[in-house]
Amino acid sequence: MLADKGYASTKNRELLNNQNLKDGIMNKASRNKALDHYEMKRNKIIKKTRWVIEQSFGTLKRLFLFTKAKYFSAEKVLTQAYLKVICVNLLKASNKISHDF
Repeated sequence: MLADKGYASTKNRELLNNQNLKDGIMNKASRNKALDHYEMKRNKIIKKTRWVIEQSFGTLKRLFLFTKAKYFSAEKVLTQAYLKVICVNLLKASNKISHDF
């Protein structure tokens, strides 16, 4: 499970450990203690992986205006989400095709 520094707490790390999940939460420096070399390197690895995933969410928000649900029923909201995700995937596919030529 990958997460940013906002989720860096002992409680969250214990929860992952109890569920037998790998800890992918980025390390957070505290006021009196900077991150050591290992922690900064680990954060960089997590950041590179999360960046690829977060691009899709950014595209959904920026291009397809998916910041708020337009409907009230869960069924319609889910359908809206599916359609917007399909649009993102079609955009990615068209960009990939146009770059290949």
